[in-house]
Amino acid sequence: MGVHELGAGVRERTMDERSNQAPPEQRDLEQPLWDWINDTASDAATQDVASGTNQRLLEPNPVRQALPGRAAFRLFTDGASRGNPGPAGLAYCLEDRSGQELAAGCAYIGTTTNNAAEYMALIEGLRHARALGIDRLDVYMDSELVVRQMNGQYRVRDAKLRKMYEDATALVRSFSRCEIWHIDRAQNARADALANQAIDKDGPGKKVAANPARGECGRPGEVRGSAG
Repeated sequence: MGVHELGAGVRERTMDERSNQAPPEQRDLEQPLWDWINDTASDAATQDVASGTNQRLLEPNPVRQALPGRAAFRLFTDGASRGNPGPAGLAYCLEDRSGQELAAGCAYIGTTTNNAAEYMALIEGLRHARALGIDRLDVYMDSELVVRQMNGQYRVRDAKLRKMYEDATALVRSFSRCEIWHIDRAQNARADALANQAIDKDGPGKKVAANPARGECGRPGEVRGSAG
């Protein structure tokens, strides 16, 4: 199944239209986010965390390959570690169902393993989604281990990961509905790029000078993003 892109003659539905078509109980639960989106859309351009260029917050991304799940919002998370353990970064991207990006963030998190970085990315993304008032969410990760652990298929034997697993589980339970799905790395390219950008900007032997003032990747313990 290929990726479908919007043609020039296709009109994107407005946020109000999509909200009105949602079930009544979903509109009520997620109205705070719709209000926030509509307020933000009238502001000046927002910094894009990947390129640093000005763009509208609600500028649509290319439509992704068909993904499982039925929630109105999608969260993509990724953690990267060079050396495992090694310099690591985390990232998350929050979209609506049409593929429009609502928020994104990334951070360099010091030296850790890839699995720990994956859990930290998941936790940060869930926290951000909850802070925006989202109550129903589909989460997508390319870490099969973390997805299977979160879904109860694998045990968490590593003591260092256990606390992260418990924190992530508590966050998942704070949503009225939250499902976690495994996807291919190619379908998680945006979060993957941001996680690696965090390492490049703030990790050892950084390739690019970090510019936190532009809303780019944060330093250890700090996540910067395009919203929130």
